[in-house]
Amino acid sequence: MRETLKDILMRRDGICDELAQDMINECREQILEACARKAGICEVDSIIASELGLEPDYLEEILGGC
Repeated sequence: MRETLKDILMRRDGICDELAQDMINECREQILEACARKAGICEVDSIIASELGLEPDYLEEILGGC
């Protein structure tokens, strides 16, 4: 079974479930704002890297409920 994004953040950063979810939610908000401005995929990749320190492979999971 693949490790979830939240699990990765919790393990890597030593943070609690709630803080990991807050980080994911903040990243999602920034991505949606960028999309509303019609930003390119490079900006979305940059948001994921700067907010979560991860590759854009997790975009689908970040946007999960959208």
